[in-house]
Amino acid sequence: MMSMTPIVHLGIDIAKDTLEVFGPSLRMQVANTAEGHVRLLAAARDLSGTPHFVCEASGGYERLLVACLLAQDQRVSLLNPSRARQFGKATGRLAKTDRIDAELLADYGRLLQPDPEPRPDATLVELTDVMRRRAQLAELLGLQRTQRHQLVDPSLLDGIDRLILVLEEQIAALEKRLDQLIERKGGLGDRLRSLCQVEGVGKTTAVSLLAELPELGRLNRGQIASLAGLAPFNHDSGAGRGQRHIHGGRPAVRCCLYMAALTATCCNPVLKPFYQQLRSRGKSHRVAITAVMRKLLVYLNKITHDSNLTLVPQHS
Repeated sequence: MMSMTPIVHLGIDIAKDTLEVFGPSLRMQVANTAEGHVRLLAAARDLSGTPHFVCEASGGYERLLVACLLAQDQRVSLLNPSRARQFGKATGRLAKTDRIDAELLADYGRLLQPDPEPRPDATLVELTDVMRRRAQLAELLGLQRTQRHQLVDPSLLDGIDRLILVLEEQIAALEKRLDQLIERKGGLGDRLRSLCQVEGVGKTTAVSLLAELPELGRLNRGQIASLAGLAPFNHDSGAGRGQRHIHGGRPAVRCCLYMAALTATCCNPVLKPFYQQLRSRGKSHRVAITAVMRKLLVYLNKITHDSNLTLVPQHS
């Protein structure tokens, strides 16, 4: 029988300037630059098995490395940092250095066999970057508009007005670029229009979901709610039944769904009475609005999955 090539798990601790690499017969530190990534790939190819790189999200410092590895058809797993920390505690490793963290990630890969990341779609990556930049500028614009009402000095008012104008122009340019990206990617425009026909969901919310939750329409209702951080988890022990709470997920997705849910409780023919019914049963606003967010997300997932469904909200 043909023998399969063994998988060699390589842990990579990612910092702003360096990459600490740990694996069987491989210990090295390289710069977190294009040249360093090339050195890492060259060293990994000399190993006796197929390399599987295991790293964790590091505030964006991992993006160039992961993109480089995926472009070379390498196996890469990007972990949630909290999972790596819990694994370290479970295995009794409380000390923390770059080398210890790299060794920890290698062991995580070897023992738990995480799934490799799929190769990302270039248009979706660009869409996400542009949408996040727009959100940053919109937040800054809101801050400047608030501060403007607190100023009386004409020279300061002039400066803040010019800054507001620049921010508005940049946001408008980004929105134009978003429209171009959506129309360029086949199917995104249709999905956007489908989402926007649901009362309470505006264009900004719809684009945010397409950018931050590309899995929308490809998972079942429980999976998509869990991915967004809207799935309640049990907290029971013995005969005791604790209150269920949501946990984890993607904050950017919850943020845009929260704003959409607030609007939907005022105008959506399904979600408005649903929210009012929960409140009449004594549920707090926080619990009720979270339930609305989940119900809205599940419906958006459904219509994205099947474009032939009626776009008017219906009871599920």
